[in-house]
Amino acid sequence: MKHIATLLLATVGLMTLWLAKTLGNHLVVQFAIPIPGAVIGMLVVFMFLIFLGNIPKPLSDAATPLLQHMNLLFIPAAVGLMSLGSLLSQHGLGIITAMLVSTLAGFWVCIQVYTKLGRKHASHDT
Repeated sequence: MKHIATLLLATVGLMTLWLAKTLGNHLVVQFAIPIPGAVIGMLVVFMFLIFLGNIPKPLSDAATPLLQHMNLLFIPAAVGLMSLGSLLSQHGLGIITAMLVSTLAGFWVCIQVYTKLGRKHASHDT
């Protein structure tokens, strides 16, 4: 019986993620946003989680297996790299530079957010 309850909670969580993705796609089409609908959907989920202040069990039950097997989601990208090897050899340096710069920029943003949230959290504790 516990497995059925867990399965139902995970189904609710998957439907929540699907609805967020669908909402993101709708917002992209409606407002001509130049960002993929799935990214907008994840921002919707992120704002929802910030509003709640915790991760609901259904969402956690749905996200955990997805995150555990996330490496499978990168297989199509690896196949694309193999099939477009000539393009990679022509523009590899630019691609690697763009990847490094965007990764460093992402790290910098994360550090800034973490630092600001840490200060905010520390001021609430005192």
